Amino acid sequence: MLVGLLSLSLLTAALATGLGLGIGMPLWLGLVTFPMIGSVTLLLLSALLYGLRAQSHAPDRATPAEGEHALA
Repeated sequence: MLVGLLSLSLLTAALATGLGLGIGMPLWLGLVTFPMIGSVTLLLLSALLYGLRAQSHAPDRATPAEGEHALA
C-alpha cells in the first residue's frame, strides 16, 4: 500500500510539473513545485485512506456490547 501511495504521489507531481513546464513555467519553479505537489498528494491520499479504513473498522456503538450495562 505504501508503494502505491508513493507511486501515485510521484506520478501526480510529475504530471503537474510536466504540464507546468509545458505551458511555460520556469524550470526553477518546476523544481520547487515538484516536491511540494508530491508531498501534498501523499498527505491527502494517506489521510483519505486512514479515514476510510477507520470508518470501515469502527465498532458499532448503537447497541451495548456483551457485559456492558446501559448506565455504565
